[in-house]
Amino acid sequence: VFFFFKYVLCVCVCVFSRPQHPTLTHTHSIHTQVRERPERQDVKDCLKELLNEYLIPVTKYVENKGCVLPGYGVVGMTSTLLHFLDTLISSENTEGTGRNAVRESFERTFVFACVWSFGSAFVGDERKRFSVWWKTQFSKRDSAKIPQRDTVFDYCLDARRFVKWEEASFYLNAC
Repeated sequence: VFFFFKYVLCVCVCVFSRPQHPTLTHTHSIHTQVRERPERQDVKDCLKELLNEYLIPVTKYVENKGCVLPGYGVVGMTSTLLHFLDTLISSENTEGTGRNAVRESFERTFVFACVWSFGSAFVGDERKRFSVWWKTQFSKRDSAKIPQRDTVFDYCLDARRFVKWEEASFYLNAC
């Protein structure tokens, strides 16, 4: 009986912790977290839209490439994204009224968080491939376009625009 229980437990862990499509299985959890956020409703609606537009293509890319740091899967990356957004969402990057104004203000912040939440798990040449894929996949989004030179990891947000890290106002040159 003990071995049977242990076998059933192992099967359950494998089935429920490694679903066929993690994006779809934890979508409900993500939307629940968004719904419970303290921001205004138009900010929550914008966040849901951005999650729907970016999350599925990014998780499919990660699942297909599979060359990320061991033990760091799509669910962990998505959790990192949500925690990252907790620290980045502010009244400055969600100003305006109405969904379009909020989205225009907030999308760059979301893209920065998404790039680092998912892309940071890639190493070496896979990181460069992720950068090329990101720029190609999302090149039509003018409000959140990252400059074509260099990689997506060479840019940060400064005053709501993408600049090279060393050009950012907060960059501290130790030399």
